[in-house]
Amino acid sequence: MGHKLGSRLVVLAVLGSLTIPVSSIPLGAAAAAVDYQLTITESSSTMTYGELSPVFHAYLTEPSDDPPLNVMTAPLRISVDSQDYYGSLSGTNPTYALYVPALDPRPLPGQHSVIAKYLSPNHGVLTSSPVALTVLKSTPGLSCGVMNFSTTYTPNSPLKFSALFSNTNAPVDFQNGTFTVTFVGAQTFSFGNLKANSALEVTTPVPAAYGVYNTKCAFSGTNLFNPVETTMSIPTTIVSGNNPVGGIALYTEPAPVTGGALITWKVVVSGRPGLPAPTGYISLTIAGASTQIISLGAGGSVTFQARAPGIPPSATIQVSYNGDSVYAASQAYFPLTTRPIANSAPPRAATTTPPAATPPPTPSPSATESATPLPSSDATPSATATRLAPSLASATGPSKAGAPGAVVLVGAIFALMLLGIGSGLAWRLRRRQRI
Repeated sequence: MGHKLGSRLVVLAVLGSLTIPVSSIPLGAAAAAVDYQLTITESSSTMTYGELSPVFHAYLTEPSDDPPLNVMTAPLRISVDSQDYYGSLSGTNPTYALYVPALDPRPLPGQHSVIAKYLSPNHGVLTSSPVALTVLKSTPGLSCGVMNFSTTYTPNSPLKFSALFSNTNAPVDFQNGTFTVTFVGAQTFSFGNLKANSALEVTTPVPAAYGVYNTKCAFSGTNLFNPVETTMSIPTTIVSGNNPVGGIALYTEPAPVTGGALITWKVVVSGRPGLPAPTGYISLTIAGASTQIISLGAGGSVTFQARAPGIPPSATIQVSYNGDSVYAASQAYFPLTTRPIANSAPPRAATTTPPAATPPPTPSPSATESATPLPSSDATPSATATRLAPSLASATGPSKAGAPGAVVLVGAIFALMLLGIGSGLAWRLRRRQRI
């Protein structure tokens, strides 16, 4: 917008018969200035904190009695509130242009007034009409990695995680915000106002009530950054009584297990007297090849089909149970000479170490091990199955999820169990690589 300067207006007041000048008011920015033009434009009226600002141009036709601009003294600039910014000046007397490609330092979130400013040697500071600039808060990415991973937790025990922010060009001032961890299950528990230490590590208690929880962490946001929420890297938290299971049994058809064969597998995880049947998930691992996680059915039993991988005669079969709100996680190891499904018997106590390299002969069922008919939930599935493969082979058959998204949620737990690594170590390594 241009300004026309130079004329003056005399305002008179009449008191009775006496005429007196009340004031002399300059029109324009300076009383003695001659005609000049000073305007500003912006490529956008909004930006996000931490990102590149809009491009600004200032255009000046200087007063006729001013000398040509001295580029070295930077008499033309733009100003955001009280902060001056300089750029590239071009042009010849009396018309000049200032190009400001980016604001550095970058303005904080909020509403700002931006003007072009010219320091006239004869008329002082001349300014343009303002343009508005809105700086929006940035929304960072958030990852919360469990550091003290445990398959099950006792009530009120600590859960420690490390937060990692991403997708922002400015450091997150996390010291000015807090974290909240929410456990969603049969009941919902939320722990807020959690402060991170200097290493962005946060500790929260797990719920006092037994249960299986979908776990989320959230950051409150600050004056610079919006709030953000994410699912924990280990998304399922099991608060358990950690009772040992009564046993784990494995039966197959055909038996024994041979490499490459389509196998019908039956796994039974038994409970303890006076306690309910185990719930949750199991998986099988043979020679480094694993099924997906499979939901237990009624009575802690499940029957499914999967094709066995190529295996040496000395291979063992590991059945992993992830635990639930009553029972602790368990593993059992079996030779390839499995019992046939037709001779299903009550489970034996789970072993925690693999059997000897040379498997024993196929055991004969005792007189008390009568055939057990499959319940309706364990009906033999169709013959469609896939070969076991590391971390990605699927097993078909009854695989009922106990909670929405449970297969996805518990998958991370079994990945860690089967690989035998701690989540904390893996998280720290990944965090260092990002940094």
